Amino acid sequence: MASSGSRLHRATRQAIRIDAGRGESDALPGLGLIQGVVASNDDRGRGALKTYGLGLVGLKLDSAKNITSAKAEISAAISIIRQAYDSLLNPNAKPLTDEEKALEARRQNMGSAPEYYSAQLANYQAALTRLGG
Repeated sequence: MASSGSRLHRATRQAIRIDAGRGESDALPGLGLIQGVVASNDDRGRGALKTYGLGLVGLKLDSAKNITSAKAEISAAISIIRQAYDSLLNPNAKPLTDEEKALEARRQNMGSAPEYYSAQLANYQAALTRLGG
């Protein structure tokens, strides 16, 4: 994803390049960052860089509608930062399929289990503990 805002570029286990946004859309100073490269000392080359655009361009907070829109854009940017972090943490992970993405979304929206099921699970766990399992 690319945007005219600040961007992170990742090359697997080699480097992260942090680019400033254009003009007033530069979010780096507000985050306490400067434009640059964070890299390891090995000489494997740059490899293919993966770009994560935050898309934080032209946020306005002058009306309730704009504030709601800004919240949504900031939430999306946080999600992109999580994706970048996950790809750094697990560089060899396969991308999720559409089915896996749908399953993950359902899991996040499910909430907690009903009290009855939680109590039943606690009973089963207690029984397994007594049996030595």
